[in-house]
Amino acid sequence: MFTNQVLAVTKNGSIGSATRVEASSVAQNAVGSLTPVSGNTFFNSQYNYFFSGLLPATPDLPDSTTLAYFYRDIYMHDNVAGSCVDIQSFFPFSDWELRGVDEKDLVIYNDALERLNLRELLPQASVAYMTDGFYAGSLVFDKLAKNFMDIITHDALQCGITPSPLNNVDATVRVSVSGPMRRFLDSTSEFAQRYLRQMPAGLLDRLKEGSFILDPVTTLFIPRRGLTDRAYMSYLHRILPMYLIEKTMYRGTLIEANRRQRAMSHITAGDDIWTPTSAELGQLVAQFQTAEMDPLGGWITTRNAVQVQDLRPGGDFWKWTDMSDVLTQYKLRALGISEAFLSGDASYAAAESAYSSFLETVNGHRTHLTNAIFYKKIFPLVAVANKMFKDPKKVRAGESIVAYLMNSANKANLRLPTLHWHKDLTAKAEDNTMDMLEKLETHGVSIPSKMWLAAAGVSKDELIRDAKEDKEIKEAIAKYMGPPPQPQGGDDEFESGEGGEAPQGPPESQTLTSASVNAGLARANRMAFLNRNFEAQDMYATTVTGKKKHVLNQHTKMKAVHAQIAHIAARAAKDPHYRAELAKRNQERLGRTTLKDLVP
Repeated sequence: MFTNQVLAVTKNGSIGSATRVEASSVAQNAVGSLTPVSGNTFFNSQYNYFFSGLLPATPDLPDSTTLAYFYRDIYMHDNVAGSCVDIQSFFPFSDWELRGVDEKDLVIYNDALERLNLRELLPQASVAYMTDGFYAGSLVFDKLAKNFMDIITHDALQCGITPSPLNNVDATVRVSVSGPMRRFLDSTSEFAQRYLRQMPAGLLDRLKEGSFILDPVTTLFIPRRGLTDRAYMSYLHRILPMYLIEKTMYRGTLIEANRRQRAMSHITAGDDIWTPTSAELGQLVAQFQTAEMDPLGGWITTRNAVQVQDLRPGGDFWKWTDMSDVLTQYKLRALGISEAFLSGDASYAAAESAYSSFLETVNGHRTHLTNAIFYKKIFPLVAVANKMFKDPKKVRAGESIVAYLMNSANKANLRLPTLHWHKDLTAKAEDNTMDMLEKLETHGVSIPSKMWLAAAGVSKDELIRDAKEDKEIKEAIAKYMGPPPQPQGGDDEFESGEGGEAPQGPPESQTLTSASVNAGLARANRMAFLNRNFEAQDMYATTVTGKKKHVLNQHTKMKAVHAQIAHIAARAAKDPHYRAELAKRNQERLGRTTLKDLVP
């Protein structure tokens, strides 16, 4: 058996040298061992672990480094577990946008994220986070440029983790330099040497030492929390029982498939007047074997006392395929993935519920990684290095970056941006907060603006800053594009008469907001627009002679009218020039510029 020396955490919490068993040997001994394992458990004896004798792990050893080979084997070869990890690692991430700070600060933050190439790193970090139980990486920070250069990803098998009893203090991570990193440091390639010359000299010295403890400030350590007695726990840990059963059955299926592809033949020869000799029996067997090898079909001649019977046909054994469907259900339950979401064999309500649950799961996963990577590590380090303080007076003179960031309370004094993902992972419920607030406001309950912003998930400061930038953008576009073209009539206007009246927004000097519209509705004691029943009245059209005729397809006509109303209302709300044009046309045709139903 081959072994190698790795760093491991002993029972007393210290990090020392431990012997690790190679993956092939561990799997062979753990699953294929012929040593009998007792499953008896007695209350007055030592506790018997669920996998005692099956896995190299005991309940009193929280370090699960020896199980990392099993987790990686599951991810690479299990079609259910590997797919679940990939879906939750690649699905939630998308492009993003930084907001919440001034434009000059955004340039620095965006430059740092571009240097790190996080769009490709995030799915890889998520796979390591769920498979190994944690992700560990070192941020290569250039103090002269005050920005990042790269991220060194450490193999989980080369890391020794000492958990911290404090919530705000990360675990101590000691790494052993892996083989690929050593080869890169010793490479004679011109590109590698030029890249190494740009890296900080202190970091290169530690890498050449072979083993060192990672700096907690510039280390991306993202553990997947589980029990309080261990620093991390793999997402695939609960699938180990099904994995052991499937591994054993799959191995047996391969052995049986290679051993026999057809049934065994039993040849019976002889009767009362003929007793075949051993040579005759061997000749009969040879005859049947030769006939089996003939691709065109064989001919066999025997005496009347010869009988042939097939025994144990091919495939007549306990196969892996007999249990695969049953094990799939248990795997999905262990991984927390709904069967209805993956199979689609469910009603619409069940599929909608499964999809909402899946969105909530991946949204929580993405939020956790966003907080651990961006808000906890990258953004504060960039802000302190570039002196982006809200109140510089609260910073002590001569205080280093490490000393400042060690105090978590100091992060409140930093100008940190807010990361907005382009992919929305929130499940849309039928009665959400916005709908409830709308109903309350229609009943005369005054809803403050802060509550509206909180329900919409919009920050007040970001909204004010974006409104200011939006005004500047519109002024810049108007400088080069000129005023927008004036409408010359057409399908966007309503004719007076039976078809209805043209919607009229406020004059250009007024500001159209939801509060002003709702206030007008409340003063007029009118029903809200979305609560009205527009289907109650029949639709009529006018013939050439001026007579009214009933429209046959009422639903299609009503949809067209509603779409026209929505189009005009949306355009009137955004374009003040269009509102002025509508007011002018209504004055000419109807003799008024406001809707009489909304006038108090």
